[in-house]
Amino acid sequence: MSVRPPVIPWATPQALSDYPEWPHAPSGILVEGHASWRQALPQIDNSQCKKCLQCYLLCPDAAISVSEDNKFVIDLELCKGCGVCIRECRFEAIRWSEEKK
Repeated sequence: MSVRPPVIPWATPQALSDYPEWPHAPSGILVEGHASWRQALPQIDNSQCKKCLQCYLLCPDAAISVSEDNKFVIDLELCKGCGVCIRECRFEAIRWSEEKK
């Protein structure tokens, strides 16, 4: 199980007074679920992973974390499918797999 801020659904407020007060979430940042435009799922092959941290550091959605058993996992609720992790993995430990609808 990885540790991450809770996901807060977002709806555009109708008035300025409808915006949430700071902080938006317990972590102090607003965290939204994926935007439903992801076409494929990134999958980490931890047997090929060298733990270089590139995917973890470069993920723009903070969707990659380390589990209790010291393996990297992708939180598919946060992942938007941009592919940065796949492009930056020098060890080809992350690959696309088909999104199940």
